[in-house]
This record gives sequence, C-alpha cells and structure tokens, in this order.
Amino acid sequence: MLLGLGARFWWLVQAGAPPQVDGSSATRDAIKSRYRASQAGERTEIELGAFERARVLQAEIKARESELDTIKCQIQEAMGEAEFGTVEGRDVVSWKSGTAPIMTKTGERQTRRFLFLKS
Repeated sequence: MLLGLGARFWWLVQAGAPPQVDGSSATRDAIKSRYRASQAGERTEIELGAFERARVLQAEIKARESELDTIKCQIQEAMGEAEFGTVEGRDVVSWKSGTAPIMTKTGERQTRRFLFLKS
C-alpha cells in the first residue's frame, strides 16, 4: 500500500499536478506565492457551501475566544497576586510579570502580567 501511495505521489509530481488544498502553512504559503496580487474589479464565483461553513466556523471561533477570555480573567482573579495556580497540588497555570513592548505616553515600558496555561 505504501509503495502504491509513493507511486501515485510521484506520478502527480511528474504530471505537474498540484497537491490538494489543505490548511497547512505550506499550502497557505504556496497560495500566497502563486497569487501575489488581486486583479482590480475581477470577480470569481466560489462554492456557497464552503463560504457558509467558513462564516459559521468564524463565528464559533469568535464565541470560543470570548469564552476563553472570560475564563482566563476568572482564573487571574482567583489567583490574585500568586504566580502559580494549582489543581490537586499540581501547577497548571502561571501568571508572570513581564515588560510588554508597549510604551506609555511618558516613553516608559509598561509592566504587565501574562497568563500561561500548561498543557
């Protein structure tokens, strides 16, 4: 089976057939490289199902990000000034101070705390 897949792959390479479009960074880079600029005023019809699915996913991601931000704030509030948060005695989150690359109006770097969830 592996030999068959290798032979098919090599046949596609020799035929100059592009690989299937997926969500990998290599695919995104190849598409950006191939289509560097848009043609002013040009339009093309796209598949309605793909467009609708993208809109639904985008809304779901936005909702999840909002939920995650809320939970992170709840964790930070529960931690107060503690550097580490634990679950059953095991460190699972840290909230460390650091200097952010944000300048204040007086030209000083701003110190902030950043929350890191451990996997």
